[in-house]
Amino acid sequence: MRGKGLNLESKREKGKLIIDFVNKHFSVECNVGKRNRELIFPRQIATYFICEYVENMSTVEIGKLFKGRVNDYLDHATILHNRNKIRDWIEIKD
Repeated sequence: MRGKGLNLESKREKGKLIIDFVNKHFSVECNVGKRNRELIFPRQIATYFICEYVENMSTVEIGKLFKGRVNDYLDHATILHNRNKIRDWIEIKD
């Protein structure tokens, strides 16, 4: 089931599960406020999957699942950039 009809707390839990899966797969902590090269791609992957599989979750709420460098979360523009970067990468691979 995609994320439709879930309340905000359920959406957050689903987003956290996606982040945990990506963290384990890449052996990193992609939801920390660092911009290390090894964290960028996993963070973009996690953002993409959350955007695609947790429906009706705002970019602000997605950003709050991650720690930012300046704020306590990633901003709207960063979430969209991450999602689009992976979306474009998938299109190139096809």
